[in-house]
Amino acid sequence: MHEELIKVFESILKVDSISEQDSIATIASWDSLQHIKLILAVEERFNIRFEAAAIPEITSFKAVFGAVERLVCPIGHAA
Repeated sequence: MHEELIKVFESILKVDSISEQDSIATIASWDSLQHIKLILAVEERFNIRFEAAAIPEITSFKAVFGAVERLVCPIGHAA
């Protein structure tokens, strides 16, 4: 799941690599429009839906990964 999420980030944000520490503050191409595109791409790739209230809060790779993990593997939060 981790590698798949990295690929989504790299594709949508048009970057060569993503690290655990990357966020909306560290990636110049990650603006509000790209954020929506990223969220939609992640939802489609993992067949999940984020709560609308959570979307503005998940603005780092780590936060997105954690949110996906909770939705994909709700018991134990482990992939």
